[in-house]
Parts: sequence; C-alpha cells; structure tokens
Amino acid sequence: MHRLIAVTGGIGSGKSAVGKILKTAGYAIIDADLLAHEAFVRSHIIQRVKSVFGNESYSSDGSLNRDCIREAIFRDAGLRKVLESIIHPEVQAILLERVTAIAPTSRDAWVFYEFALLFETKREKDFDAILLVCASESVRIERVTQTRALTVAQVKAVMASQIPDAQKCKRAHVIVNNDGSTNELSVELNKALEVLRVKFAQLEI
Repeated sequence: MHRLIAVTGGIGSGKSAVGKILKTAGYAIIDADLLAHEAFVRSHIIQRVKSVFGNESYSSDGSLNRDCIREAIFRDAGLRKVLESIIHPEVQAILLERVTAIAPTSRDAWVFYEFALLFETKREKDFDAILLVCASESVRIERVTQTRALTVAQVKAVMASQIPDAQKCKRAHVIVNNDGSTNELSVELNKALEVLRVKFAQLEI
C-alpha cells in the first residue's frame, strides 16, 4: 500500500532541503509548485483562466502572466477563490496520476508531496500523514533574504499571510526542526521517518 505524505512549512523553513535528503534516500518527491505550473499550461485550463481573467492572463509564449493575475486578484479578492476552484482540482488529478505511477518504485512505497500551503488550503485530509518543517523566525528570514530577491519586510509580510507554526504543530503528525546544519536536519528527519513507520505499521494491524 502506498502512502502519501505532505511535507509542509512556512517560507524559509527548509522544505526543499528535506526534499533533497528524502530523494537521496530513495523516496519519491513531488513538488506542488511544479504541478501547478503544469496545470496552468494545459489547454482546457488556459481556456478557463482566460474566460475569467482575459486573454492578457497568458503571455505570447503560452506561459501564465502572473503579474496580470496578481493585479486582478488585488483589485477583486474574490477572484482568488475562482482561480483556486479552477486550478486545485487539476493539480489534484495530476498528483494522483503521479502517485499511481511512481509509488511502486519509491522506497517503502511512500510518496512525499512538498506543499507549502497545505493548511491554508485545508487539504490535510488528502494525505496519510503530515510532516511539518519548522525553523525560528530569525533563521527563516536570514535564509530567504540570502537566497531570494526579497527584503526582510517582504519576508515578514509573507510569514504574516501564512498560518503560524504554533497552530500547524497541533495539526501535523511529525515535526522536523531545521534550525541547524544539514547533518542535524538529517538526524531530525530520520527520527520523524521512524515515527511514521510506527504509525503506518499500527494502521496495518
């Protein structure tokens, strides 16, 4: 039986670092952002998005015009829900296709789904377990400002738009602290994986 496990956490927490370790260990990793990119360029999705946001919502090369979408949502907040109603079912369909295809080749038949906005989109029930990656605010800010073209104020604004870790911790099955080195993260992650093995073994009894 395959298991679908969400890997989530706020901006700068280190979800991608966890994903790299899992991939090296032989687990299958799927990135929610990449699935969304794929969904947005499917012909029937393009038609639906254009019907709501206009032809200018896509560039001449066929890629999504994110600036156009952001401006439209800024003017009318209700359009965000409309966009989500278009894209989320398509992303979910692609995810199920990928899981079915890769689960047999993944270690322990586990598939990890890197999904930043899991709690914000209320998708917890779609997964067998939730692995939450946490780090202190100062560490997260330092990471993001060093790796992305964002200011401290911008990073804090993104943090403020996301559900706080204190609330996420109450809803996650395992928590991985990522304030330290890569080696320390590997140790923390291995402990979390063992907790999941026990959890899944109990479910199969």
